[in-house]
Amino acid sequence: QVVNNHDNLSNAENTGPLEEINFWRSRTVDLSGISAQLEREDVQKVVMVLEIANSSYLLPFETLSQRVIEGGVEAEDNLKYLESITAPCTNLSKAAPSEIPNILPQLLNYIRMIWHHSRFYNTEERLTSLLRKISNEIISRCRSNIRLDEIFDGNVEESMVPLEEGIACGVMWKQIFRRTVRAIEINVQDKGQHWDFDEASIFAQVEAFVQRCRELIEVCAGQMQFARKSAK
Repeated sequence: QVVNNHDNLSNAENTGPLEEINFWRSRTVDLSGISAQLEREDVQKVVMVLEIANSSYLLPFETLSQRVIEGGVEAEDNLKYLESITAPCTNLSKAAPSEIPNILPQLLNYIRMIWHHSRFYNTEERLTSLLRKISNEIISRCRSNIRLDEIFDGNVEESMVPLEEGIACGVMWKQIFRRTVRAIEINVQDKGQHWDFDEASIFAQVEAFVQRCRELIEVCAGQMQFARKSAK
């Protein structure tokens, strides 16, 4: 199961980038432990017996052992590069919405380095998944400040502030991403290194969140207008 759990968490919905890092950290530890067990003397003696007996179990065992070794190398390499974004992702997970736009440029620069240098993580699928997790984290941080009960209790003016911050944050995230994409296109001649990622996959949830915030602002505006009319 550990060997086959190749990108299980990577495809999980609503997880953030720290969960992605932890996934590869756990996978590195697990596969390293299995590799150590395979190197034990008693296991090697069993392998020797299988070889002497020309056992049909030998090939499946060797195939699985090779997958463990290759998976361990991949996991260690992925973790090495993903650990470079641990600090900015930790900051992101604690940031107020107004602080988030200042964190994103540095974070994207680190991801550019992963894209350029990583042996295994530099695929469109994995980078898109990682960027989508950043979107999830941004939504989570913005959502934590929004109080629907306050809105429906009539405290609309204060409630509009986090809604407006959420909209601004979502819009800025997409702008900063596109700015990074343009910078790569200008500065990197190799088109294979350009970020031709599916924006819909990265930003669909952000755009839906921004739209919900706008709709709630309309609700707030309607409540304020109704309150003024009632006061006359």
